[in-house]
Amino acid sequence: MYELMALALQANLTNVITFGHPGGNRLFPFDGITYGYHSLTHHGKRPDLLKELTIIET
Repeated sequence: MYELMALALQANLTNVITFGHPGGNRLFPFDGITYGYHSLTHHGKRPDLLKELTIIET
């Protein structure tokens, strides 16, 4: 499913997707994200975690 969303964006078939986040700390491995969202919100000001959190939230 995520591959289809990425393909639609890359092929310029759409500029917007709806991505439902089920909650929890599930990992969605895209754009180099290596931690679950909840873990990233407890970043402790670590630059690597802040970078990943910024990718998810923007």
